[in-house]
Formats: sequence, structure tokens, C-alpha cells
Amino acid sequence: MIANRLILFSTLFSANAFAFYCPTNFNQIDMGNTQQQIEDACGKPANVVETTKAPEDNSPQEWSYFVPQNPKLGSAIPGNIKATIAFDSKGKVINMTINGLSVATANFCSNTVVKIGTSRDVVQKSCGQPAYVGKGFNPGAPEPQPRKLVEYRYDSNPPATLVFENGVLIEKK
Repeated sequence: MIANRLILFSTLFSANAFAFYCPTNFNQIDMGNTQQQIEDACGKPANVVETTKAPEDNSPQEWSYFVPQNPKLGSAIPGNIKATIAFDSKGKVINMTINGLSVATANFCSNTVVKIGTSRDVVQKSCGQPAYVGKGFNPGAPEPQPRKLVEYRYDSNPPATLVFENGVLIEKK
């Protein structure tokens, strides 16, 4: 009996589980709604801000760093160590070499351990800009397109901002 009620309750209310109210009234909206659907439900926003974001670079890449040797660690030869990090098309480390020798983990920049699976963003924040970037390509992959972002700002109480990417609601601030 209780199980039947739970099933009925979840069936009736699951469709609206992620819906939320317009900033200006009690009409329900949901992520994935279009700009027109939001305007129809919520009215015109007080302010509209349009921006374009550069497309994400999903090409395989190889970054090279030249790290000064540390004489305190026993290196008698002055010069640099060459560290090369290869990333797959998802931006994750798939291979690293230090002076031509393959390694699974390395600690050559900002005392941060870089290992297989680390993201490009983490490597760049830890190690800075590489001295050299080699880019590959994904055969058959579509050319990345810029993303159009639109923010609808409502002067409600509290103020609310709805963010659209390519005309579809993706975020509420």
C-alpha cells in the first residue's frame, strides 16, 4: 500500500522535480527552455547581455617545458630539464616524458604533482604557459564553433540572472 503511494507520488511529481519559478511570477520554467519560452513565461528581462565565448580547443596537444635544474639536488651539470606532456582530445594527460624518459607522475612545477589523467587547466595553473605547444587534430571532428551566451537579468526581489547558451537555458544565478 505504501509502496503504491510512493510510486504514484514520484510519477506525479518527477516531471517537475527540476523546474523552478520565474524571477517575476509563479510560472514554472526549466533548464533547457528556449529564450522565447522564458520570455513567454516570465516576461521581458530588465537587461540583456550578449557575449561570445571562444570555442574550446579539443585537439590533442603536446606541451614542452624547460625547467632549470636544481643544483641543491645534486645536479653538477648546468642547464634545463625538458618536460613534455601529451594531452588527449578531452584535455587529460596521457603521457609525460622528462628528458626523453617516460614517467607516470612528475613534480617539476609549483610543487604540484602532475600525473596521467590530470587536466590541461591544472597543468597550466601549476606550470604556467609552456615553451612550445604542438597541436594535433581529430579527423572527421567538426570545427569548434564559438558559443553565444545571453544573460537575462531580472530586477526581481531577489535579483535573478538566467544564462542561455546558443538560445537554451543552462544556468540560473
